[in-house]
Amino acid sequence: MKTSDVLLPNLNDGRLFVSPILGCNGACGYCYLCIHGYKTPRKNQLTEADIFGEAKSQPGFVLGENGTIISIGAWGDIFPKGYDDLARHSVDMIKAVLSWGNPVQIMSKNSLRNEHIEEIISAIRYPKQLLYSTTITSIQCWRTIEPFTSSPTERLETCAYFHHRGVPTNVLLKPFFSTITGAEIEQISDMLLAYSIDFCTVGVLYWDAKIAEKMSRNPVLKKLIDYEATELKHLDCNSYEQLNATSTKELLPFVDYLNKKGIRTFLKSSCINANILGMRNQSNYYEEHNSYCISCGNCAQKTNPKNADGVFHIRREENGI
Repeated sequence: MKTSDVLLPNLNDGRLFVSPILGCNGACGYCYLCIHGYKTPRKNQLTEADIFGEAKSQPGFVLGENGTIISIGAWGDIFPKGYDDLARHSVDMIKAVLSWGNPVQIMSKNSLRNEHIEEIISAIRYPKQLLYSTTITSIQCWRTIEPFTSSPTERLETCAYFHHRGVPTNVLLKPFFSTITGAEIEQISDMLLAYSIDFCTVGVLYWDAKIAEKMSRNPVLKKLIDYEATELKHLDCNSYEQLNATSTKELLPFVDYLNKKGIRTFLKSSCINANILGMRNQSNYYEEHNSYCISCGNCAQKTNPKNADGVFHIRREENGI
C-alpha cells in the first residue's frame, strides 16, 4: 500500500474531514488538490473501522447526533465521472458514517445516480442529519474552468432530487470570483430559486504558487492570477498550512444580495448544519468574532457548557429551522 493511497481524517475548526476518494478528474483550473499532488482519483485505502478509530482518538471529536459535523469529500470528488467502483465505495462510506449518528455533509461537482441517492437517504437516522452540497463558480464559463465536471444544470438537478426527498441542499459559490461569479449573480440566484435550493455558501479563493501556475494555464482564470491576496487562511480541511486567500469582506455584498432574494446564504457550510439542527456551530466563528460569522443570530441564542475536561456538550434545540 502506497503512503499516497492513505489519508487520515482531519479535525479542524469543529469539523472532521473524511476523504474516501483521493484526487479528481474534473481538471478545475483553480483546484487546491495539486498542493499535495492528488490527480487521478483513487480509493483511500483506510477502512471505515480505521476512520472511526482515528476520529475517536482526536481530542475534541464528539460522537453522535449532537456531535462533531463530519464533512465527506475534502481531498477528492466522491463521485468522479466514469468511476463506478469509486462511486460505490463513496456510497458505502457515506452510509457507514451516517450510522455514527453525527451531522454529515457531502459534496460533489458531478450528478449522482438516483439509485445512489436513494441508498444514501435510506441510511439517514434522523431529519436533517445530512446536508447535500454542490458548487457553482460560473454558468457561462464552466466548460473552460471545470472542463470534466457535470454542468451546473446537472448538478442542480441532483440537488433538486435530494431536496424533494427531504434532504437540505446547499450550493457553494466557491471559489467566488467577483468578475466572474459576481457578474453572473443574478442568473445564478434565479437558477438556485428555480431548483429549490435551500441554502448557499459564498467562499473565498485559496492559492499558492502551484495553484497560481495552474490558473495561469486556464484561458479564463489566467487573467486573475495577479489578484492581490489580502489574507492568509487555512483550508477548511487542512489545519497545518496557510494559503493566500481573497478577503471575506468583498463577499459580503453578494451574501446580502442572495439573502434579500430569499436564499439563506452564509460564508461557511458548517453554519448551515448548525442552523438546520438548532445547535451552535462548533467552529466558534461567533465567539471568536471571526470574519466568517455573518451574525445570523443562531449561535448567539445557544449555550454550550463545557465539562471538566473542556469538551463542549452541544445542546440541540427542537425549534431549529
